[in-house]
Amino acid sequence: MTEIHMPLIAGACLFFAFSKVLSANRLNSFFNSSGIILPQLINLKLYWLGMFYNLFLPGGIGGDGYKVYYLKKNLKIPVKKSILVLAIDRVTGLFALGIMCVAMSLFVLKGKWSPIIHITLITAATSLFYFTVYRYFNKFYAMLHVTNLQSFGVQLLQMISSAFILIAMGKDQQILSYLFIFLISSVVAAIPFTIGGAGARELTFLYASRFLSLDPAVSVSFSLLFFIISALVSLTGSVYAIWPEKISMTPARYASDSLNK
Repeated sequence: MTEIHMPLIAGACLFFAFSKVLSANRLNSFFNSSGIILPQLINLKLYWLGMFYNLFLPGGIGGDGYKVYYLKKNLKIPVKKSILVLAIDRVTGLFALGIMCVAMSLFVLKGKWSPIIHITLITAATSLFYFTVYRYFNKFYAMLHVTNLQSFGVQLLQMISSAFILIAMGKDQQILSYLFIFLISSVVAAIPFTIGGAGARELTFLYASRFLSLDPAVSVSFSLLFFIISALVSLTGSVYAIWPEKISMTPARYASDSLNK
């Protein structure tokens, strides 16, 4: 790799930011369904502030924790109610990631696994997901057709962002294999034991690239570039950490019965 094409890196930043906007919209769909009515702009600011905190705290827990605190302090929303919304949002996101990982493995691991295994895994995961939501998050069950589309859209936008990074590095060969590892690394990065996912992605790329006979140096370089891009986008949320009044709660409203649910 002799040079990086910066216009493509800028495109990667843009698609990553778009994915986060869609992710914030999905979260607000769950908020609204739960009776917590946040204007979309305020929700987006709060989400971006959470992304900033996620840079310093493990596995996204920091950003989620701040949302719970913020809603409790400013809207008097019970902690349990906020945690329920954030939990279903995470479960939905992980479900989409898992399905996309298995679906892409059908092409990347072609000949290594029988297609029947892929179909069985997807069927079992989908059944378990819908059963879990119906059993423990029943109030959100009816809206899954919308939030699932949003979740797959989030991952698709991040895959486009990743493809831009690889092409910018001049690595347009075996791109599906690199994107497959990216999806796996996203699952690993969501586990709350690393700071902002740092280290988890790199280790995943390092070991998975060896298994798929990819260049480990390219894999680790890609994961580092993706982390830098996600960090740069997330750092814009520092504006709301420095000036929290910019989030502005004055237009925020919530359903009159939200405290009783």
